[in-house]
Amino acid sequence: MRVSWPNNVRRHKDYLLAFGAYLVMTMIATFPLAFNFTTDIAGQGGDGLFSLWTMWWFRKSIAELHMSPWFTMYVFHPTGVTLLSTDLAPLNVLLGAYLQPILGSASTYNALFWGSFVLSGLGTYCLAKYLTGNKFASLFAGAVFMLYPYRFAHGLGHLMLLQTQWIPFYVLFMIKTAREPSRKNPLWAATFLLLTLIASSYYYFVFEALIFLLVLAFRLAEPNRESLAVALRRFLLWIFASVLLAGPWVCFLAINVGGDVAASRPLSELIFYSADILAFFTPSFLHPFWKPIVGPLYSIFTGNFIEATVFVGYSVFGLATYCIVAERKNHDVKLFGAMGLSFGLLALGPVLHFLGRYRFTNLQIAIPMPDLLVYYIVPAFRFMRVPSRFGIVIGLSLAILTAFSVKRVLKSTTLTAIRGVNLRLLLAVLLLLVLLVEFLAVPYPTFRLNEPLFYQRLAQEKEDFAVLELPMVSQAVVELYLWYQTIHGKRIVGGVISREAPEYAAAFIRNTPVVSDLLSPSVVSIVLPNSSDILIQDKSKIADSIFNYYNIRYVIFHKDFLESRELLDKSQIVEKWLKGVKVFEDTGIIAYEIPTTETPMMFTVIGDRGWYGAELWSGNTSAPWRWMENNGTLIIVNPSSIELRLNLEFTAVSFARSRTLTIYFDNTLVESFPVGFTSGNRFATRVISIPPGETTVKFYTPEGSESPASLGVSADNRRLSISFQNIEIIEA
Repeated sequence: MRVSWPNNVRRHKDYLLAFGAYLVMTMIATFPLAFNFTTDIAGQGGDGLFSLWTMWWFRKSIAELHMSPWFTMYVFHPTGVTLLSTDLAPLNVLLGAYLQPILGSASTYNALFWGSFVLSGLGTYCLAKYLTGNKFASLFAGAVFMLYPYRFAHGLGHLMLLQTQWIPFYVLFMIKTAREPSRKNPLWAATFLLLTLIASSYYYFVFEALIFLLVLAFRLAEPNRESLAVALRRFLLWIFASVLLAGPWVCFLAINVGGDVAASRPLSELIFYSADILAFFTPSFLHPFWKPIVGPLYSIFTGNFIEATVFVGYSVFGLATYCIVAERKNHDVKLFGAMGLSFGLLALGPVLHFLGRYRFTNLQIAIPMPDLLVYYIVPAFRFMRVPSRFGIVIGLSLAILTAFSVKRVLKSTTLTAIRGVNLRLLLAVLLLLVLLVEFLAVPYPTFRLNEPLFYQRLAQEKEDFAVLELPMVSQAVVELYLWYQTIHGKRIVGGVISREAPEYAAAFIRNTPVVSDLLSPSVVSIVLPNSSDILIQDKSKIADSIFNYYNIRYVIFHKDFLESRELLDKSQIVEKWLKGVKVFEDTGIIAYEIPTTETPMMFTVIGDRGWYGAELWSGNTSAPWRWMENNGTLIIVNPSSIELRLNLEFTAVSFARSRTLTIYFDNTLVESFPVGFTSGNRFATRVISIPPGETTVKFYTPEGSESPASLGVSADNRRLSISFQNIEIIEA
């Protein structure tokens, strides 16, 4: 029976059918997600849980707290942390934030996950249909890009990197801008550039800028120059519209993130995350048949399994090669061949990798690649720490090349039907089945979003306080705590962002007494509470004051991530030092509530800057020392409501020569001491008064610092001035 399409739908029938086909293929390719759509999220948790947390935080910050979502006090309590350097894709996050209360967390995540597949396929279909005019070839091209192994690998957790759907739409309208007189095309191209910037990864924004340069170069090289000036005016319109639309957000990020140390990555990191040339021909580690064979290869490649996945597919590579040979005079084939080749070279990173090696022969020779030149000539590109991600544009380029091949193959089929069977349709279906089998990733991993009972109870408490979850043994574990925060809604100590946490945020869990003991993999025996670092203070007496001052009400242990002995040791710290009361226990967690102390005690915390790590010196192992550069700080916390009178005592020695040590309390000069360099001497300040709250003690030496390497003493390049030991705050 023939289907009758309404007039307003008939014009878009092919696109609607393609959309439906891609949806069905997505459901098959991500099996068994369709059967767990409301309870599990696609992938392995990890960064996927961070994506869910960003949706929750945006909704909470805007709708409930009425504050900017770009800074949060809900992780890395009590300092909070900026989210500006995090690859958030604000439009996607806002969409998820809106859908979460309606669909639930799992369904919202999975809808964005599936949507990226279907729209990536549809965008490529539109691009291929414009270039080839063949529906079957275009359908195949969309499937190539949609099912590209890169996407399945990053789908394990990188939801933002999965948002590749705007790239083919952008390329389509960029090519139309080069060829057609309509002024709408550059405006659409600018719109999709903006969507890429705010709804997917910033990597793809840069990729699209490079694609513009490539399309422009090919347009300039075209023999027909009659309309070149007109075409250049359209490109200028695109530039103007792009600056107008995307410029404000780019400037905002440049101003706020440009000085972030995380924004400029070292060359070694780019080398580590470069694509191995063999990886382009190594099937995905997710393939059910190839996995046991290729697993050892992926262990050899640098980076990790996800970033190392750049497999192009044997059938896809074969069809693309056939296209380049058979259609070598075709302008579009040249364009996408050049696009695939240029992005392939960039994906290889600064130096060539083969079988996990990038230094060859006994001379340890490294073969430089174009990305090395880019790294040094364009410093702004150094934030792109993973060159292998250039591989997604290789996938789009190959998809379009295969469209030309499939069109040619289908046209060359002389017999159109045998006994009522359409051979061209049969051949197109067979090619599609080969592709599906080659890119197979089933059963695709899913992660169950559990909601433990204790967190549901915690959500009922109306007070504002913080929770300390232990242990923090890996990023994936801490991201699980972020998911739990979306249930209970309380602040948490520690946390995760997509780059290194700023020093001011990370220093709290590293330097704060008791908190650092609980987070340490090895616990200092509780009978020796004063045996760590350079501060002398009885942690068994000040522990509850620390937790009360920072408003940390609950300590939660996760049994699955702790050895039994470690759980016992840390539980003793909570019970004996913090006087914690066990309020909940099941097979997964133990939760303690920390009571309010009636007599808060003063305590001291090492500041977040200027100090090197604690170290034991040969011949002096009784207590550790810490070097400072030329200044270092301590924070004295007076949790009471009255002033305290105290003095500061410490042992100090200068490096290589005598120096003057000045000591400031809240920018007020208190003492100045000459410090010798032959042996440590004990010093004591005069008695001073400090108010309630925090007082910053600053040590400073005007003579500056020197490195042992500069003096020929050792290879140590640290800048050293004065070292401290046994710092003690004594109440008068």
